[in-house]
Amino acid sequence: MLKGRESKIMPARVVWLLAGGLSSFLLLTGCLVPVTTTPTPTSAPLPPPVTVDLSSKTDSQGVLLETVRITSSDGRMTSTLPRGSRLLDGKGRPVKSLTLTPYLPPESEYGVVVGLAYKWDEVATWGNVDPTGNVTISYDPPPANPRIDPNNPNLGVWWQGEWLARRVPYTVDLAARTLSGPQLRFHDYVVLFWYTDITPPVISPPPTPTPAPTPTRGPGS
Repeated sequence: MLKGRESKIMPARVVWLLAGGLSSFLLLTGCLVPVTTTPTPTSAPLPPPVTVDLSSKTDSQGVLLETVRITSSDGRMTSTLPRGSRLLDGKGRPVKSLTLTPYLPPESEYGVVVGLAYKWDEVATWGNVDPTGNVTISYDPPPANPRIDPNNPNLGVWWQGEWLARRVPYTVDLAARTLSGPQLRFHDYVVLFWYTDITPPVISPPPTPTPAPTPTRGPGS
């Protein structure tokens, strides 16, 4: 009778061994499950600069012999410089080449900056375009902000460490999301939405560069 009863009852030692084996199996299985990690986000590389050689497109005085269009590598900004315009750099010298570079713009205390900014090479900055050229920039919708009017984008100009408003008029195409306006000088551009509860400062640019005198050749030279 005792032997029959023992056959129906699982010994405690067997139960302990089974439980210990199951725990080891679950622990090993958990170690073998691949761990999913979230990759560190990386910022997209900036579009490269675009350089246009003007040496064969201008005369000795910097006057364009043909209309030139310079478009940034991301396709967002186009500068149109008409035939007959005289291009001078910041020191009044004829421009022989132009480089247009997109970059991440600083923020503004006067509004919301949208997208990339665009700058000319340092030599050309604050140079002159006469007669005036034209600049067109496309933009993305601004982030939600109760202080801005999403239907009132503006062109900002970088001057003395901040983005400022321009005095010249420009055209806004809300459907195409583009801004176009005259290009009188070579300087940085950005699209921004000014805060509606303040008046943004207006740029007072440096004086228009005086054309550098043309070297004269002495007698017998």
